[in-house]
Amino acid sequence: MKYAAITAAAALAASAWGQMARPVATVPRPAATVLTVATPGVLRGFETGVDEQIAGVNRVKPIDVVGGTRCFYLHGIGAILSTKVELMQTPTINPFRHEITPQEAADVFRTKTANLVLLRQTMKSTMISAAKDMEFLPQTEQIVFAVSLIYQPWEDTKGLPTQIVMRADRRDALNGNITTEEQ
Repeated sequence: MKYAAITAAAALAASAWGQMARPVATVPRPAATVLTVATPGVLRGFETGVDEQIAGVNRVKPIDVVGGTRCFYLHGIGAILSTKVELMQTPTINPFRHEITPQEAADVFRTKTANLVLLRQTMKSTMISAAKDMEFLPQTEQIVFAVSLIYQPWEDTKGLPTQIVMRADRRDALNGNITTEEQ
């Protein structure tokens, strides 16, 4: 009984000690700077616009925006846009369709090759539009637009990239000087 009372008193003291107010350490704050920051609403509107532009480049066999464009701003670095697309809504093998004929596969390849040209043009115009619209972005910060392309396992992908990345600082993007890398 004696030990139980001592244990209870120690537990009560420890609990009270844990709840005691302690002095707050002062955290140095960085010097105040005036920043014009992109609001989430502005970026969301831009994302929607990019998706609509990409999906609308071929009205007959449109590019399928699978991932939805994401745009975010990193202070000191720039704006980054990213999306995932399929160059057309591709037929798939499923319980109702057991195979893709060689003719269908050739048609898919031709359409995707044609849509790839349109996608590159749309990406470049998007970069220029982003440079104009993103007034919060300093002239020396980057705009990067990365598009991942997805394919079905049965497709012929010879000559088709799996990723396109366009990059420029804002000043160069305004002038149309955009670097393109494809993988």
